[in-house]
Amino acid sequence: MSIDISQIVITVAVVCIILWRISYGSNVGLVAEAAGLIAVLATFASVYFIMGITENVLDKSFGGIIPKIGYLIVAFVVYRVMTAIGENLRKMKEIPVLGSFDRILGAVLGLIEAIAILYLIEYITDIKLLTTLQAAWGEVFGSFKDQFLKSFIK
Repeated sequence: MSIDISQIVITVAVVCIILWRISYGSNVGLVAEAAGLIAVLATFASVYFIMGITENVLDKSFGGIIPKIGYLIVAFVVYRVMTAIGENLRKMKEIPVLGSFDRILGAVLGLIEAIAILYLIEYITDIKLLTTLQAAWGEVFGSFKDQFLKSFIK
C-alpha cells in the first residue's frame, strides 16, 4: 500500500466534510437541507461568473493565490446569506407527517450537498479532493478485499 501523508490528510478532511453535511441534513430535515443545496449552487454560480469576469485582471495584478482567496470569501458570503434564508425553513420538520422520513431524506441531500461543496472547493483551488479520496479508498479497501479473498483461496 502506497498512501502518503497528504492523501491521508485530504481524505480525513473530506470525510469530515461529508459526515458534517450528512449529520446536519439529518438534523434539519429535507426542506432546510434543500435550501442549503440551493445555497451551494448559488455560490457555485456566483464564483463561476466572478472568476470568468475578473480572473485575467486579478491573476496579472496579484498572482494566482490572492484571487483564489477572494473567490473563497465570495463563496462563503453568498453561502452564508443563502443558508440564513434556509434557517427559517427548519420549522418544517415539526410537522408529524414528515417525521423521520424527512430526516433520512435530509441526510441523503446532505451527502449530495457535501459532494457539491467539495467539487466547488476543487474547482476554485485546483486541489483534487475527490480524486484523492477515491484513490485512498481504493487503496485501503482494495487491499482488504484482496486479503479477504485470499483467506478463502488457500
